[in-house]
Amino acid sequence: MAGVMARILKIAAIPEKSGFRQARKGASPETLPRDWGIVPFVAVTGRPTETAVRATVARVDAQGAGSFLVYARSGLEIEYMGEDWLRAVAWFCDEAARRGLRVWLYDEFNWPSGTCRGRVPAENEAWRYAELGVFPAPGGGWAWERATGPRGWTNVCEPGATRRFLELTHEVYAARLAPWFADGTVAGFFTDEPGHPVRVAFPRGEPVARLRCWSGLEEDYEAATGRALRADVERWLDAGRPQDGPEAEVWPAYARLHGARFVASYFDPIREWCDAHGVLLAGHLINEHDPAGAVRLNGDPVRALRALSVPGVDEIYTRTDPAHAEWTTLALLRQATHDRGGIAELFACGPCDLPPAKLLDMVRLAARHGATRFVTCMEAMDQRGLVEKHGFLAPTGSLHPWWERHARVFAEEVRRIVVEERRAAAARPVIAVPFPHRAAALAAYAGAPAPSLDSRLAALDPRRGRCGSTNSHSRTEPKPRRKPMDPPNGLPDRWTLVLDAPNLLRVTFGADRRGAVDVREALPGVRIVLRDYAPSFAVTESGRPVDAGEEAGAGERVLRHDAEPYAFEMDGVPLSLARPCTALRAGFASLYRETGPIDLAPGVHRLRIARGAPDDNYFLPALLLAGDFLADGAALRPRPAGPVPFASLEELGLGGFVGTATWRARVRAPGGRTALRAETGGAPAEAFWNGASLGVRLRAPFEWTLPASAACTEGELSIAVSTSVAPMFGAPDAPGAAWDQPFWTPPRAPEARFGLLAAGFSPSA
Repeated sequence: MAGVMARILKIAAIPEKSGFRQARKGASPETLPRDWGIVPFVAVTGRPTETAVRATVARVDAQGAGSFLVYARSGLEIEYMGEDWLRAVAWFCDEAARRGLRVWLYDEFNWPSGTCRGRVPAENEAWRYAELGVFPAPGGGWAWERATGPRGWTNVCEPGATRRFLELTHEVYAARLAPWFADGTVAGFFTDEPGHPVRVAFPRGEPVARLRCWSGLEEDYEAATGRALRADVERWLDAGRPQDGPEAEVWPAYARLHGARFVASYFDPIREWCDAHGVLLAGHLINEHDPAGAVRLNGDPVRALRALSVPGVDEIYTRTDPAHAEWTTLALLRQATHDRGGIAELFACGPCDLPPAKLLDMVRLAARHGATRFVTCMEAMDQRGLVEKHGFLAPTGSLHPWWERHARVFAEEVRRIVVEERRAAAARPVIAVPFPHRAAALAAYAGAPAPSLDSRLAALDPRRGRCGSTNSHSRTEPKPRRKPMDPPNGLPDRWTLVLDAPNLLRVTFGADRRGAVDVREALPGVRIVLRDYAPSFAVTESGRPVDAGEEAGAGERVLRHDAEPYAFEMDGVPLSLARPCTALRAGFASLYRETGPIDLAPGVHRLRIARGAPDDNYFLPALLLAGDFLADGAALRPRPAGPVPFASLEELGLGGFVGTATWRARVRAPGGRTALRAETGGAPAEAFWNGASLGVRLRAPFEWTLPASAACTEGELSIAVSTSVAPMFGAPDAPGAAWDQPFWTPPRAPEARFGLLAAGFSPSA
């Protein structure tokens, strides 16, 4: 093993840019550049008004962010890069400048970058994504065929396509936003997955080999190798497609050439433009977690990332333990950053009810590998984009009560993590694991076993140079685990529970558009919340919109719906969309309306979608009930007024509650310095003594120290637990549910039990 590791590892002192060593040694959260830390992804939808834009920037500012990313997303109802869009972006920049924030400009509508919402490949057939395929010839030998991908997909290996992309996007922004380029408000551009794959259909069927192509490919290959590309590929096929050896060397050579062309045609021109205009270029690639996939799609991923002034990665699988972390993704970030700082796109990490502790673990892991900025928040202006982007919902953003209430605390914790990791990095050598480019190319094209760095990198946890948990807060040895909480000391076992929002019940409709609720006792004052947003759409199963004039990839299923206003019935009687929705969170409320208060009699009430799309979108329910009730599945009863025990919200019949639940009790504090300890299942919590906050806790230990003046006195103790927005969607595995769209990441964390599970006093440490 030692010999293998000696061949793999290289201990190197990588030169640091001036200022970074000082930033490491003397850094504090207060002295870091303000735009390091969280970078909210502001998804612009609908028809944004100046008031809404400025309110969004104010919200981002209140979250403790120093910069944000403006992103044209599904649900945008104005022309991308048109006059209305540019006016809205100018409002964002103006308000950011007024508040001392910086703005990143996402360079595309949705993704992947390089198309200007399909305009680039539509203007010139030569700029359309293309591949070469090799087929057995009828009379023996091999036949070659070139085929193009669906309309709307750019060949990013064509320099002309990149020049046109710059003209349609960057040049337009520079002219329109000149004052904010000049004063530094515009931080730079973010380019997203420009090498994204698309399936190409060949008229002859499936080729025995396929490779991306560009104008001059064969001349480039001959100039680089002195051989002919087609002859080398055919020699490999004639040899029986070996996974290694002289014939297979065509694939590492081609992959290097692809990588060089990708960088020269796409990244270098955009980087040169950004450098000339005094802004940064950030972004990330596609398929960073898989070396073979990264090479097939990007040619030379390390070289591509190093072309960015702020290299980035996308980590979406929420794996923080050494056995399963995305070590290859993180190693790419470390290889590319060389201590210049980097950006990690983390907003898609896992379920939408992911506890902040796990998010902070992801931040630490990325910071340990060079990230200084973290796209941890999808701050959508509203959620209409979920009609097309139906596959996941981010675990952060103002739609989540915990984020709205505690985002600034989260942002401060992120900056503290950056400081800790940069200080720790200054005290240790850099451990470099070379990217296995040749092995990855052979795996991508020749079918060789896929290389994996995970086990090698997991054995080198850079915190202590050995395998260990990546979840600790510092480089010191972890503290011993606390014993289970003792029985409550001086605390009652039943508390008054105060909710700041109604309980919700999503009614599940089947394919027949029918659903039901079972009211066990008369329910007064229930509001029925009805979806009012019903646009036309065409989208692939992966969630990518199919625009007019664009084709889906070969073999991709496209989900289509023509706009049709919704109509609902209950017990055969039409339900009236009487008033604007107030029962749901901002971002959802504008897409719904609600009835006035309705008294529901005991019995089974049957509901039907009389007109409109089926209830097949998990994250945009067709109909919900809102009120002061308890729910056991679809069975409802009024919420009693009495106190409640320690329990999760679901166990209390409040599994659909979205908001902050506050447990209150009159207690007598013990003498001496006293600590209050609680268990919340990982949900963020804030404790209060006589109305004064004792602080916010985002992760265990959920512990607060009572003020000395509280000793031996009686007062009101409150523990406020904030949820995510996930409860409003119900169970993703609900029997008979109509949704059949795939989830990109799990929509809910099945093990979550959020609430006040236990609490007690103990002597303060």
